[in-house]
Amino acid sequence: MSATLRKQGETVTHNRVATLITVAGLQGRQARGYRVRRPIAPTNYPIAPKLLSTSNVPIKPDEVWGTEITYLETGKDWLYLTGILDLYSRRFDQAGAWDRAWRLRCH
Repeated sequence: MSATLRKQGETVTHNRVATLITVAGLQGRQARGYRVRRPIAPTNYPIAPKLLSTSNVPIKPDEVWGTEITYLETGKDWLYLTGILDLYSRRFDQAGAWDRAWRLRCH
């Protein structure tokens, strides 16, 4: 606001403008925080059944696997991380990271 008043030819300081705003009971609007927009899944598709129950514990390696995908903001872009986990040994069999152009970064 101080810069705008100076452009209009007024002689003001930042503190004087802040005082006048406070006396008038005005407040600046807060910028809305950044929010990640996630796609909403269509509701007309069936939900896959849960095939792995807690009573069905794997008894040998390479029998049951789980997977996860997540994403991280890296400053100017997003990095997608994924991994395949052997549920018996709890070790990652495969892991990967992709950028937005879907180029494999490591595995």
